[in-house]
Amino acid sequence: MRSPGLFLRRPLLLSVVVVAALVILALVLHVLFASVPPGRGRLLLSAGALLPSLAIALFFASRIGLQRTGFRRAVDPTGRWSLLLLAIPLLAAALALPFRASVGAGPFLLTGALALLIGLHEETWFRGVILTALATRGPTYGLVASAMLFGVAHSFNVLTTGAPAAAVAYQVATAALIGIVFGAVRLRTGALWPAIAGHAAVDWAALLILYPSTAPRTPTVLTAAGGLLIYGTLAAIGLLLVGRAEGRRPEADEDAVFPLPAPRGD
Repeated sequence: MRSPGLFLRRPLLLSVVVVAALVILALVLHVLFASVPPGRGRLLLSAGALLPSLAIALFFASRIGLQRTGFRRAVDPTGRWSLLLLAIPLLAAALALPFRASVGAGPFLLTGALALLIGLHEETWFRGVILTALATRGPTYGLVASAMLFGVAHSFNVLTTGAPAAAVAYQVATAALIGIVFGAVRLRTGALWPAIAGHAAVDWAALLILYPSTAPRTPTVLTAAGGLLIYGTLAAIGLLLVGRAEGRRPEADEDAVFPLPAPRGD
């Protein structure tokens, strides 16, 4: 068995440190890229800047254990119904993509590749490393705490993108709620790839809608209310699924991170 390392011994402290480091990185990149106009160049620079952070996340995941952090093909059959939580976000993204195909093949594919990289990067950190560490204090605790940190990490977009405070506040709220959704799917399936796929699809649609900018826009009152209602409902269902599974969990073995039914196989 791999040594769990500092992340599993001081999960909350290390999780806060990671989020602070990611925010500092975003602020530094904002200063460095300030003279680069929105468009393909900035997107490529953003993608390049994510790669070292992703490598660090994968290193921590390997130290905890890749399977323990969700890098497995198999989906726990007892949690497969949780995949339905991703249906509405995926459907919304699928409906938005065709309407923005007019931006051209280059931006269409570039935003798709960047969205996949963002999904892999953020899910590895937040639903892989951070959630795995925090869930040692209990799955529901880990789910909520990691989602709150995910929301807080987006609050600094008010500085890094220059977006209106109202737009960033809405993004923080929806990020926290969808963080619960992705986290619930991660916990109930035991696998990280469904959350990565869902995250990438949502971000691809968002990047296309905002292109060439990446700054979030202030939603209308109706749009904000609808989004919060939908994501809030999905988050509540996700919490219920994880809470019920936590309540009837079997005794965890020494290699288990989550006291939930573990997937069999790789």
